[in-house]
Amino acid sequence: VNGDKQVYLKVTSDLGTATGDVYLFDHNITWTEGTSITGELFVKNDVDLSNGANSLIIDLESDVSIINPKQNNGMFDFVIDYDKDGVFDSNDKVVSLTVRDTVANDAPNVGYINIASRGFNHDNHYTHSDNLSDYGYIDEFKKDGSNTHYGCCGSTKGVKVIWNPYIKNITKSGGYFTNAGYPNSGSVTTYVDQNSVEQESPFNYGQRINIYIIDAEVNKLKANLELDNIDVRGYGSTHTVQYSCSNGAGQQTIWRPNMDVGKYYLILDMDMDGKITEGVDFIDAVDQTGKKITEDSSVVGFSVID
Repeated sequence: VNGDKQVYLKVTSDLGTATGDVYLFDHNITWTEGTSITGELFVKNDVDLSNGANSLIIDLESDVSIINPKQNNGMFDFVIDYDKDGVFDSNDKVVSLTVRDTVANDAPNVGYINIASRGFNHDNHYTHSDNLSDYGYIDEFKKDGSNTHYGCCGSTKGVKVIWNPYIKNITKSGGYFTNAGYPNSGSVTTYVDQNSVEQESPFNYGQRINIYIIDAEVNKLKANLELDNIDVRGYGSTHTVQYSCSNGAGQQTIWRPNMDVGKYYLILDMDMDGKITEGVDFIDAVDQTGKKITEDSSVVGFSVID
């Protein structure tokens, strides 16, 4: 590994071929005669395999996203297909590589959740659903707010935060949370994310949290990033965790139209210290499908479009 980002293949003997194709895979495949070489993370064709060659195979920052690799997810296989036929045979080779503590595509060790919402306005009387898609968490907002909902009691259109599915100590009946008027009286302390994985509920009813919206094309997420002077609204804002109702009550608008076109992260500063604190804070750098920036470095919290 060169400079924590670039991986080279050095040939130190005569391999009997001038070039070959080199594939990158997660280290979870048993390579046997006749295995099809498909589903790779990355491929480099026509790599120089002559004796003495030293070829750049992959750049971990630009060619493929390897983010925060640890011992349990940082092992990879390079498959060298000598005859370039796309099938593993006895002449081909597998070289395993462990990537540890790289600075390429790193993301801070925080919680990642959907929280930026268009608001919700359902026709049923239920306020709190198991299904995160019921809460208006979307990837794109119109800059004039036209694809967002009004709240009640003076709440305007624009980007909102909806806390409902993440609040601790609720009561659930069937698929719905039923005690909006009686917070902290239930026993449910988890929620199910978009990938059907049960997660611990991060927020207490009534908790105060600072919120920052930062430009994803200007600011790289990193631990201890100072937030007070980079919020696109010109200021951070403090909000109270509360339930929102389908009639608009409690839906908190955090950025009002017109918003600037761009890509953004929404940061929940849990300890209210004005910076990203690993192990404490939460960031909306998650798309509607549940894919996080820790899986794909191109993911942001939301975009504002014309």
